[in-house]
Amino acid sequence: MSRLSEREQKPKSEFKIEALGGDKIYQWLQHKTNEAKIGNLSRGHTGESEDDFLKLGVEKINDEVIESIASGIFYNTQELKFEIKTSIHLNDQIEKPKGKKKLESSFAFSPFEMLKDLDGNSLNLQEIADILERKADDQNLELKLEDENCLKIKSSPQEEFVFLRIKSRNPFDPINLGYLFYMQASLNGKGAEEFKSLYQRYGNLLQKLISAAYESQSIPIPNLLFELKPPSNLDEKLENAKQILEANKRMLRAGGILDEDFSEMIQERIRLKERPRETFDDIGGSEKVKEELRSILIGLKNPEFFRKWGTEPARGVLLYGEPGTGKTLLAKALAHEADVDLYVVQVADIVNSLYGRSEKLIQGVFDDALRNRPCIVFFDEIDALASHREHSTEVTSRIVTTFLTNLDGLKERTEGMVVIGTTNRQNAIDPAMLRPGRFDTIIEVPLPDENSRKEIFRIHLNAARKTAGTEVFDELDLDQLVKETRSMSGADIKELIRRALAEKVKQEIAGYTPSFVRTKDVINVISGYERISTAKNKLGFV
Repeated sequence: MSRLSEREQKPKSEFKIEALGGDKIYQWLQHKTNEAKIGNLSRGHTGESEDDFLKLGVEKINDEVIESIASGIFYNTQELKFEIKTSIHLNDQIEKPKGKKKLESSFAFSPFEMLKDLDGNSLNLQEIADILERKADDQNLELKLEDENCLKIKSSPQEEFVFLRIKSRNPFDPINLGYLFYMQASLNGKGAEEFKSLYQRYGNLLQKLISAAYESQSIPIPNLLFELKPPSNLDEKLENAKQILEANKRMLRAGGILDEDFSEMIQERIRLKERPRETFDDIGGSEKVKEELRSILIGLKNPEFFRKWGTEPARGVLLYGEPGTGKTLLAKALAHEADVDLYVVQVADIVNSLYGRSEKLIQGVFDDALRNRPCIVFFDEIDALASHREHSTEVTSRIVTTFLTNLDGLKERTEGMVVIGTTNRQNAIDPAMLRPGRFDTIIEVPLPDENSRKEIFRIHLNAARKTAGTEVFDELDLDQLVKETRSMSGADIKELIRRALAEKVKQEIAGYTPSFVRTKDVINVISGYERISTAKNKLGFV
């Protein structure tokens, strides 16, 4: 239970909120995640339950602005996400329920809806936003007023907090009409410290919101402390729940359904990159490719534009071209521009390492991505997965069938998810993959032309200067370097610059005072690099 107490009188009033017990809450969320995954394996998921909700604090305030505050954390077992919520009930909005139901024993978060026209007292969210902006001590805080009933607050691209006016659909809820402050996130990839930091930010923002609410009403802020913390009996509940979970695991193992070693393999072979940092500006050339990918971006961010015209965005994209042309980088940049997560799947590693289990892994990738949409799923070297089935084994044919089934299902199940595959061998792809509705957008990523190579040189030269914090290049003749790198990819050019700089490092270690990198230094590297590439071609490595 939370504790609300009057603090000693100070010259300046302060409404203080403390977010306590982050470690315990994180343990509870980890348990709920494991419980949900086991439930999905056993097909025993029965929907939401009281056990999916953890009360963090309920208090009556009864002052001129706020009647009551109630906080809790809810775990969505279907999407594997958690929601921290606080309901703020204004003083003249309370609707007394019939019977003897009490606030302290009956509090729950019912489904809610935004309302455009509500009776009773309300807050001026524009004024609250102005107050928050004026007093902001966090330069990264972004405030966006959706309308008079909804204010959105972003502390980073990954974190969005929402403050909105709501009405419960259940007229007997004790908190039937008021304001809700909430945020939703996934525990995927978050350690205990990262969660605790997020929990603290939630508490700090809630405190600022409530203080701004009082100021917007020209009412003195009370000297009060509200503690967000889990119930005192949480340890006991967790211990009991863990025993039940272990019993379910033993049952699944006995039935051959649960393979924990397999789960570890998934973690090793699938990397979730949350909002990659790479942008289209980091990629030299490929302007036509970027333009085509921007149409995919619109489908991810604004699918309603396609619905308006009675069509739908592409859900499958195949990028093909020579090695080193930036196909992987383009996929990362698309995820960055769309502000979504990117699942990176190294197909060759999966097929070679998990023989006989790959179908299960592919299914797991799609299931996890669907729960965490919007997102992009990136299959690198997809020809290792989707080669011509007449030249493949029975096992690889089953893998392709699983993959195609999931691609077909995207059209029917969801928006906000795109699958991207890359290949250096387009002709090796099973034709069934390229049918409309699957990889229906096929984009060639060519070797860079002269202008593109010049741009690629500039990008990597500037990156080296930025890393060094000073100038490391003489005035280079880019026109000559562009001519010398005919038929080279962007990855080749990046490697040339790295090798030229590495030569200067060797000279300095040997006791010399090296000059800046000059044009002839890069040309010398090009000559050696071409000899190595020729040898690789003869040996069949490329």
